[in-house]
Amino acid sequence: MKKRLASLLFLMVFVSCGADSTFLTPRSEKVLFASPAETEDYTYELNEKNCTTGLKSFQTFYETCDALKNDELNNNCAFSKRKKLFETSYCPGEFDSV
Repeated sequence: MKKRLASLLFLMVFVSCGADSTFLTPRSEKVLFASPAETEDYTYELNEKNCTTGLKSFQTFYETCDALKNDELNNNCAFSKRKKLFETSYCPGEFDSV
């Protein structure tokens, strides 16, 4: 019995020597090609019955948040929609129009 167990252990050691051990370590995958990142503007256009803010476009999130608060910039239009967009976008600060 001991001989069989010793033989089995001996056999397992030699058989496993050539085995692929990738299951013990994570594989690293290489990216062959990645296209460069492109910048995108933040845009909005809000409409109500008789008015529109017009299409607004900004390069940063913070510029967009500031613009949402500006009545003059938005043609004094869509106040409640601008406020809702400000709040649901998690803009910093409070929405009190400038």
